[in-house]
Amino acid sequence: MISEFENPIGHILIIDGDFDVSNIIKNQLESQGHSVYILNEPVNYFSVIEKYSIDTIILDIMMPDLEGFDVLKQITHRFPQVPVIIYSALEAAHPAVTAMKLGAFDYIVKSEKETDFEKLQLEVRNAVSISHSMRELNHLRTEASTRYRSNTIIGASPAMQDIFEQIEKVANSNISVVIYGESGTGKELVARAIHNHSDRSEGPFADLNCAAVPENLIESELFGHEKGAFTGAYTRKIGKFEQANGGTLFLDEIGDMPLMIQAKILRAIQERSFERVGGLTKVSVDVRILSATNKDLKHEVEAQTFRNDLYYRLTGFPIHIPPLRERVEDIPSLVNHFVKRYAKDMNKPLTEPTPEALAALKAYAWPGNVRELENIIQRAVVLADKQAKKLHLDFLPLEIQNMCPRSNDLEEVEVLSSISIGSERMLSFEEVEKRVIQEALNRTNGNVSLAAEQLKIGRATMYRKIDKYDLKIKK
Repeated sequence: MISEFENPIGHILIIDGDFDVSNIIKNQLESQGHSVYILNEPVNYFSVIEKYSIDTIILDIMMPDLEGFDVLKQITHRFPQVPVIIYSALEAAHPAVTAMKLGAFDYIVKSEKETDFEKLQLEVRNAVSISHSMRELNHLRTEASTRYRSNTIIGASPAMQDIFEQIEKVANSNISVVIYGESGTGKELVARAIHNHSDRSEGPFADLNCAAVPENLIESELFGHEKGAFTGAYTRKIGKFEQANGGTLFLDEIGDMPLMIQAKILRAIQERSFERVGGLTKVSVDVRILSATNKDLKHEVEAQTFRNDLYYRLTGFPIHIPPLRERVEDIPSLVNHFVKRYAKDMNKPLTEPTPEALAALKAYAWPGNVRELENIIQRAVVLADKQAKKLHLDFLPLEIQNMCPRSNDLEEVEVLSSISIGSERMLSFEEVEKRVIQEALNRTNGNVSLAAEQLKIGRATMYRKIDKYDLKIKK
């Protein structure tokens, strides 16, 4: 039997074979505004908990057809956020201790005393309050995760979804991560996402672009220096390692790190300590190292421009970010995001690109990746008319405007002109297919994904055809 009350403060489930006691508790809790559901028989209580979003459960461990402790164990395992109050006639200490070890919120001895009913009501209020707090915390965590996916790193393509999964798996470990990718693909965003989803998220995130610091200053940037360590060192400086203590140090463009400094970084990682430039005192730190590069570090090791031992220290978990041209599926969502963002900043009514503009943006090769796309969209929004609601093709640079396909669908490729009807011979189907695929690749500037999409064939099929016919792809 299930009964309910509207306009609840909390949703309470009573699992008790004693019908009379259950109804007394129900009436008292309903008078306080709670919604109360009663199960007097062993039905599927899991479905009831889910269906009615139960906040608190009152459970009797002495029901005739149920083993109460087994029920408690199952509920706390499947619904750890739902407090369970044991309400039983057993007064011995042993069952109470067992119940608490299994995760019960409280153990109250069942009786007809008014004070015991009042204690039960008080514990229900406390349990509901905790349950609501847990739900709110989970909601905030989910909201934060959604913000990170949709507003920080954007991508619906299988490749980006795989990167999201890798971030979630590696975030709460202390393993070093190296992020590979071309310039502009978003390597720092991935590093920050790992930090923000880790146990170190409350700690600092310090970053250093190894390629942007002169070689004679990089040691000081990393490890700091003492006053008077060298000409111009008028005060003590705290370096990136020390700034990142308790958090994460992100070394961008690690492949450009000078060999001399590589040795000192390796020692600092191994010993978890270092000395400031000009100092004699050891500084101990707890730092997780994340790094990024657009180089092939293995090749750099073979070329002896990168230390082999440091390579293995830094590359515990590699993440590869594909260039934008290899994940064309992400371009529409990225474009919409940047259009809305910069239109809001500039107080313009733009919401999305026109189909022609989007087609051109998808056909472009994007050598500068997402960073280049963002810059192009920002410029286009600046050029857009104040009344324009859509971003038009003519707001884009000429090199991108020229990428707009001559038709919306490459099914209109002039196949007949390639067949030479009426001549001495007719081309074979394979010859026609080869020419059509080559034309598609030419029109999309070598963008295999877009060419496959417009020819309505899969990417794997497209690559097989390219290999079969030994076709040329523009770079």
